[in-house]
Amino acid sequence: MGRSLAAVARALDAAAVAWLRLRPSSSPAGPAVVGDEDLLVAPADLAAARRALRGLGFVELPAPGRGGHRFWWAFDETDGHWTKLDVVTELAFGPLGALRSTAAAGCLARRLRGPSLAEPAAEDAFWLLLLHDLLDRRELALAHRVELARTAPAATADHPLALLLAPACPAGWGPARILELVRAGDWATLEPLAPRIGRHWAAGRPVRARLELAANRVRRRLATLGLPPLRGLSVALLGPDGAGKSSALETFTGLPAVPVRRIYLGLYGTGLPSGRGGSGFARRALLAWRGHVAGRLARARGQLVVFDRHPLEVDRPGSGGRRARLRRWLLGHAIPRPDVILVLDAPAEVLAARRPEHDVADLARQREAYQALAASLRGAHLIDASAQPALVQRAVLAAIWQAAARRGGW
Repeated sequence: MGRSLAAVARALDAAAVAWLRLRPSSSPAGPAVVGDEDLLVAPADLAAARRALRGLGFVELPAPGRGGHRFWWAFDETDGHWTKLDVVTELAFGPLGALRSTAAAGCLARRLRGPSLAEPAAEDAFWLLLLHDLLDRRELALAHRVELARTAPAATADHPLALLLAPACPAGWGPARILELVRAGDWATLEPLAPRIGRHWAAGRPVRARLELAANRVRRRLATLGLPPLRGLSVALLGPDGAGKSSALETFTGLPAVPVRRIYLGLYGTGLPSGRGGSGFARRALLAWRGHVAGRLARARGQLVVFDRHPLEVDRPGSGGRRARLRRWLLGHAIPRPDVILVLDAPAEVLAARRPEHDVADLARQREAYQALAASLRGAHLIDASAQPALVQRAVLAAIWQAAARRGGW
């Protein structure tokens, strides 16, 4: 299921990366996500870790304004599941990682190696998890109490992360008292402390943390505006009538890895520009460019842009004289190609069963034209749309994610 943490561990170890899993697995980000892991990697080994993760099919997504966080996602076509990794090279806590520490090197030096995983020593594990709850989550998660109780006997109040927590504690509190209450299992007393520590730290955070927080907010704001430009990815979904484009488009509803922008770019049909000669051509060319510009702006924000139809399919072989063929060619090349071209394909009989109002012979001609189009476009993917919708959706996502992985990132 998905890309297992054991596979990630083997790849990182083979690349001689110093790493560890920061805490027990987080709750999945959605029903399609089977792995959500937080990993600490030595800064000097980050390049090697990147190469190892790319070799497993992971794609790095931008995380502007999230401090040193780097989010990696992988999609497994066999079961339709996603795996998410949050990779950091330093330990930072609080909103947007504004409270930074120098404890990462020590935690990596003391890490424990199991049969397949590298995990923090018990004392490190205790303070890593506690600070995550108190400063990041601002609540003591029920699921974390067993792990905190297990590691508390090894913890001390003079640990570097405990000293980092001390200034954030309200009057009358401190790492030693918190440690005693965890050892005693007095969660009722500790429960109200988490939001109090968050508010106290927010009110008295040091100047450096304030500046870091402000910088991260600016980075996130620039990203929402598309500045500086993020790469994103654009996809065109094409196919004859009855190929199942509507079902395939459902693939992108609630996608956990990236935000999606869907843009319809069909140039013919009911409600679309009409006119004779140059008038109709100009209107369709303007419509194509309007959709392309909207897609570029969405890509600048790091979105996955999905074009439902595209001017490319206008250039399919068809009837008409030389002028008609020239107009189709010009419209088909009016805007730049998308990054990924997906052409849905199914036998004419299957297409006719889905769209009985169409003649089988006409659908067979449509299919042949789309097959020829896919063959003429370098890198286009011909996808078997006669399979079950879930399998078609997996194939669509796999083709997109493989293209992003080949490109080396989002």
